[in-house]
Parts: sequence; structure tokens; C-alpha cells
Amino acid sequence: MKQKQLVVVLVILLCLGSSLFSAGSKEAALQTGEKPTLKVLGPFIPNVDPNNDPSQKAIEDKTGYSVEYSLLPQDSPDQKLNMELASGADYDIVMMNPAWFTSLVEQKALQPIDDLLQKYGQNILSAISAETLKLGQFEGKQYGIPMMNERANIENTILMREDILNKLGLKVPSTTEEFIQVLRAVKKAYPAMIPFSAAPTAGGATSLFSETLISGFGFYFEWNERDGKLLHRVQLPEYRAYLQFLNQLYQEGLLDADIAVNKRVNLDEKFTSGKVFAIPSGWYDASTQIPALYAAHPEAKVTYVSPLKNEQGVAKIRANKYLNKMSAIPRNAKNPVDAIKLINAKLDPEIFTFITLGTEGVTFTKSGNRYEPIMPIFSEWRGNAWWYLNGIREVEYADMWLARTRRNAELGKAFDAANAEYEKYAVIQPTATMPTLSSVAKYSQALGKLVSDHEIMFVLGVEKLQNYDAFLKTWLSSGGSEMVADVNAWYQSTK
Repeated sequence: MKQKQLVVVLVILLCLGSSLFSAGSKEAALQTGEKPTLKVLGPFIPNVDPNNDPSQKAIEDKTGYSVEYSLLPQDSPDQKLNMELASGADYDIVMMNPAWFTSLVEQKALQPIDDLLQKYGQNILSAISAETLKLGQFEGKQYGIPMMNERANIENTILMREDILNKLGLKVPSTTEEFIQVLRAVKKAYPAMIPFSAAPTAGGATSLFSETLISGFGFYFEWNERDGKLLHRVQLPEYRAYLQFLNQLYQEGLLDADIAVNKRVNLDEKFTSGKVFAIPSGWYDASTQIPALYAAHPEAKVTYVSPLKNEQGVAKIRANKYLNKMSAIPRNAKNPVDAIKLINAKLDPEIFTFITLGTEGVTFTKSGNRYEPIMPIFSEWRGNAWWYLNGIREVEYADMWLARTRRNAELGKAFDAANAEYEKYAVIQPTATMPTLSSVAKYSQALGKLVSDHEIMFVLGVEKLQNYDAFLKTWLSSGGSEMVADVNAWYQSTK
């Protein structure tokens, strides 16, 4: 009986000790004075309560700030954001899609923060490069704190069945001619298999605009430099040649007959079930695609296609350096000083490491500049840490972030494979650090749909390529000319 009483006492003491330690850490952080509870509005994140997550607790304990988080809806988030700020909602920080930033500044919905950064933002100013900070400026004033993607990397590739290549005695294609010859050989040997498929409506890596393939035509980006000026891909003769190539694949039965209606889920199912030989993909999809394929077909092996060489033997591919999100202080914020102080504290070197990775030896290990997650506790405690960031320590986080890619064996392999020859293939797009221009924000969504709709029509032959000039004229008159002028005005200013 005495032993049971002793155990109960020990448990109570342990619990008290734990709560006292937590209170103590917060008390230490609060030594600088009373801190208000801040209100933050952020993008939708599925199946996560941002007010009850280990990363949220870490931020609170290390900074001393209590934060109430609200989420934008999954559907029409920009409309909800505009309504919230127009109605006078007093959020202290808004984390947003960069495309919405310029519009909100023009509506005078955001506060300039130059003075606040100089007084309270030394970690922000030292962690984020001046080049990046310019993306948060409008008419010479700083309105936002930009967050670039964690690390420039080659993101997109094409997955192929290596086991089938081996059976047919074929090598991974390195040119457009080799690519089409491989597809023809697969069609002949496996008549029931679809040689190549994509999911145009899903966009991104799964679209028909394959960055691996367009390299074979000598262009690499949405906006490409020609004679010192930037042209949108629809203005390039190389893009027309690429559409002709895809149309040839379709006419020969090498491209999925259902290409017009494929969605992401269809594409994954077709590939993992063994119905498709090759698909465009991103390394980030490997954690689900490859294990599912291997489970259904244990004999299968996957390989990755490097960017194809053009007629001059040159092969390049976009490295995805881009503006990830923007954090800003709304005009009606009640605590702008504390908002900057919170973001600044999160970018303190030690606090930033704790928020993003946790504790060395507990949630991650470090050897030199290589960070490895300790699973599964890393995902349990820091799986959602990325959502809470307002900015990154750009130099250090390039290596730290790789721990997230190593949480899954196939994910880590896919990332390493896609970036094995980064120095050889990677090129940064000329608009990587372009701020959101008014005309781009105004027209890009509608013109993007115009392009994707016509792209599939040209590929299927529903719209003849002889009519391409009429399509281009429509694109230019529907806002494209204005975008081209504004993009080039910005581009010339950078020189």
C-alpha cells in the first residue's frame, strides 16, 4: 500500500515539475513586460488545428507570445481575405499568397513597416536578404515580410519504368527523338500500356507543360529572355514547336487518349497500377507514387529522366526559386509593434532552429551541415512547422530544410535523384525575384486558363496550329500586352 502511495506522489510531483518548467520558460520570455495576445490569419491547412499543434506551443514558449490563429477557407480564400480586411478585422499579422499582396497594398489595407523593422526587426533584417526584402516593397516603402522557398532545387522530372526499359534494351532518353522512339517501342511491346500520360487540369508538375521536355526545344520558363527582353512562352516559336511535338505524340497514340479529362488522382492511379509507362512528376510526389507502384508491381523499378538536350546539345531545367508567401500587418492591427517583435523573435538563430527542427538528439541529428530527422517524433512535433513561418534564415535553412525531405525514404531518394546534377542542369528563371506586378495579378489567372485551354486543344488537334496566331492575338489583347510591358519595365530596372 505504501508503495502505491509513493508512486502516486511521484507522478504528482512529475506533473507539477513539468507544468512549472513550462511556466518557467514562458515566465523567462515575459521578462521584457506584458505581452498582448496576437491574432494571426493564415492560409488553409487541411486536418490541422493551428491553435493546438506542437509548433504553436514551441513558438509560445520561446517567444512569450500567445497567438490566436484563424484560417482562410480552402475555396475562394482571396475573397474572404478581402472581406475580412475591408470589414475592419483587427488581425495583427496576415500570412498570404504573394499574388494578393500588391492588391491589398493598393487598397491601403496594409501598414508600412519600415520604422518598425529598424527599431524591432534586427533578426529579420539579418536573416532575410535585401534582394528578398525588396519583394515586400511597394512604391519605395516596405509593406510585407517575404518568405522565399526554402532552397532552390530542381523540382520536376519525368518518371519512367526502368524495368521495362531494361527488358526492351533501351536507355533513358536524352533527346526528343530518343524520347519518342522509347514511347514507340513501349507501345509496340506493350499494346495495352499507355506510353505517356499527364494531368493538364491539375497544373504544376503533372501538366502538359513538362519542364523536362521543353528543355529539348531550347526554352525553360514561363518568361524567357530573348535579345535582352522577356517574352512569355506563348510568344516563342519554340513553344509552337513543342505543341507540334505533343500533337505528334497524340496522333501516334503515344499520349493518353484521355489526356483532356485526366486529373491528378487519375494520373497517380494509372501509373501506380501499371497502366502507364511514363508520367511527368515532382520529387515531392514520390513518397506516395513509388511505394504504391512497388506494392502493386514488386518487379517494377523507377528511373528519372534528366532534362532533354536541344539540337545544340544543351539541356537545362528551372530551379524553383520563388516567393513562397508574404506576411504583413493590416491597417487595423492593434499591436503592430508586437507583431514585428514576434516575427523577429522567431528568426533568432536558436529559436528558429527549435521552431523548425526541435531539439538536437531528440527530434533531429546533425553531422556537419547534414540534418537528419529522428522519426517518427520529428513529424509528430515539427511536421507542420512550415505553416507558422513568416520568414526563414535564408542561408542556414537551405541545409536545415533537407531534414524534411528525409522523413520518407522514397521522398529523400527522389529529391537526391532530381538534384544529383543540380550544377549541370539548374537555371534560375529571370522572374524568380520579380514582385507581384499589378497587371500580372490582374490578368495572370484568366490568361493562364486561356493558355491551358488552348494548349490541350492544339495537342488534340481540336484547334489547328495554323490558327496559333489568332490565339496569340487574343492573349495579347486580353491583358498579355500589358503584362509583357510591365514585366519588361521591371526587368530593365533590375539591370
